[in-house]
Amino acid sequence: MSMSTSRSVFLSISLLLAVLSPAVAASLSSLDRAALQRAQSLMEQDRASDAIALLQPRLQQNRPHPNLYLFTCHALAQQHTHEQEQNEALACWQQGHDSHPHHAALLQGLSTALIQNAQFDQAIALIEQHLAQATAPEPQHNELRYLLAYSHVQREQYAAALTSLSPLPRNERIWPLMAHSQAALERWPELLATTEEWLIKVPESATAWRLMAQAQLALQQPQAATLALQISELLDPSNVAPLHGLYASLGAYDLASQCLSYQDNLQCLRFGLLAGRYQASIDAASRWTPNLQDWDAYHLLLGQLLQRTGERHLARQTWWQVGTQALPVESEGELRRLRQQRERARGQALLLIGQSHWLESQWPEAQIAYRQMARLPGYKQQGQSLLTAIEQYRLLD
Repeated sequence: MSMSTSRSVFLSISLLLAVLSPAVAASLSSLDRAALQRAQSLMEQDRASDAIALLQPRLQQNRPHPNLYLFTCHALAQQHTHEQEQNEALACWQQGHDSHPHHAALLQGLSTALIQNAQFDQAIALIEQHLAQATAPEPQHNELRYLLAYSHVQREQYAAALTSLSPLPRNERIWPLMAHSQAALERWPELLATTEEWLIKVPESATAWRLMAQAQLALQQPQAATLALQISELLDPSNVAPLHGLYASLGAYDLASQCLSYQDNLQCLRFGLLAGRYQASIDAASRWTPNLQDWDAYHLLLGQLLQRTGERHLARQTWWQVGTQALPVESEGELRRLRQQRERARGQALLLIGQSHWLESQWPEAQIAYRQMARLPGYKQQGQSLLTAIEQYRLLD
């Protein structure tokens, strides 16, 4: 879920005009006021670079006025196409907040900049500290709680996100965060209530219809879920995957496998296998090359499809590809998980290879597969049992 820049960056042109209102202007020096008026004119001409060059020297004075920071940091944020400029904007907001730690607009600006730079933990700490220290409700607290909830969602801290959202009035920014958090926590009755409220106000939201269907399906309401997903498909024809998933959950794999004609993913290949559409699934598999994450699952599935069409030799060749790709460089814990996942896939592939040879009475080839299987820690006993079974079977044959 991404945060819309136009909605999340609160420093709009209306606020910039407020910077130069008579009440604000009275607290500015004549030089600062003139610089801000000139910078405003440059911004209106889409000359942000010139506005920045004009204002940045003013920030070198002793404790610059907060509105100089507001205008300069906002101008830097507008040039967010390059990482260096993003870092410059963040540094500007940080400097402004350090100089004026109790200034509400600078606090919001720094929080937003941290989020836009994916520094969610820092944003959470900053906002929570301010809210904890506040002695009374302040006008900017609703915006801060929204930013806090958004950061929690990005860190997959869904319960904390819902806590942050609970006091806020519901609107088009709040409903998506609430619904996605409730879905992640599998709070299906709450999700259903949220999407119903959302759709009363925004009936054209395809996302709301999809999330409603997810809740209805979990609550054993398949007919209502089907209708909700069909409406979602009409509103957003580019995203029909949930409808196929619903068909599959109902056992209608012939309908679910329709995605083979326009989607290239493992889920569609599985639907094709379960629907008995082996050749169509093989054709779909040939249109794309799996990424490293899907490599083993793809070759396991493609081998099963080839086996079903009688292409046993090609199926075995495909299964031998499982576990051949180098693992990505990850943390120690993640690398351990990937190795375990690869071992399971490799064990399944070797089992399938051995069974395929067994069906053709190709005993030496089956033994090769089972010996390799027995070398895998998680498949040692099963591999040795199959080797013993082959020897006994050959004696009886």
